[in-house]
Amino acid sequence: MQYRAAYKVLVSARKKRTGHRWDSDGGQGVLTFLSLLESGRFDRAWAALVLRLNRRAGW
Repeated sequence: MQYRAAYKVLVSARKKRTGHRWDSDGGQGVLTFLSLLESGRFDRAWAALVLRLNRRAGW
């Protein structure tokens, strides 16, 4: 959690640079990914996403 502010600054700077094309959803996706990694919840979140996508596909 201590890195959240730094991640926000980095994503914000990345979005504002000339020629770089991150929209709000892309920036939020990166922040969510980094937050999941930092909190140790990435593996569980990834498994839940795979399960949801498999159900949607009818597997």
